[in-house]
Amino acid sequence: MVDVKWHLKKYVFFIVLMVMVVITGNIVLGKRGSGKNTEEVWEPPVIMESMEEVKEEEPIEYFVEEFGEPAEAFPLETSEPVSILTAEEEQNLQDEAMSAAKLCMEFYREVEIAYPGTEYSHIEFFSDQQRKDVVKQLGEQGLVSVTDDMNMENYQKMEDFYSAYISGMDAMVTVFNVQMEGNIGALTFVHRNGKIQSYYVTVG
Repeated sequence: MVDVKWHLKKYVFFIVLMVMVVITGNIVLGKRGSGKNTEEVWEPPVIMESMEEVKEEEPIEYFVEEFGEPAEAFPLETSEPVSILTAEEEQNLQDEAMSAAKLCMEFYREVEIAYPGTEYSHIEFFSDQQRKDVVKQLGEQGLVSVTDDMNMENYQKMEDFYSAYISGMDAMVTVFNVQMEGNIGALTFVHRNGKIQSYYVTVG
């Protein structure tokens, strides 16, 4: 019995740290029950060669992810993922991502494209400063934006979303993530009627 108590005291810091990690994860991903199923809808990706050549009517890459409650879960072989967003809301989120990208066009004008004209096209080099400038630009427009090694802009909106979520209220928030290669990802969290989903759009 003495040995057991000694080990608990020795590792209590690590136990508390693990609990904090789980709680922090719930802020972004929502609550996950032990019997919870995750359902995903994957649409075929469309790689865009240049932001300047993108047209409003062109499809862009997006994903829908749903986290259902245990009582609502069904066997995977019979379940069909259903978006809690309307088709109009999904289109609005895609349009919002495109509009946000166009706000930052000035930071992409001098970039070089690797493998132009192919579906594997991507930016050859995008500097840390360019990433941070894009995040700042998005933040100045009131958008939640973030990138590696930089504090989140307008993080209060994420806090408001989490407060609404734990209170059982409907809420929605979009986080714009400027990736290392320069792509802009728009991850939207939606809580509605007791369900939480994420909807992802990326513009490259």
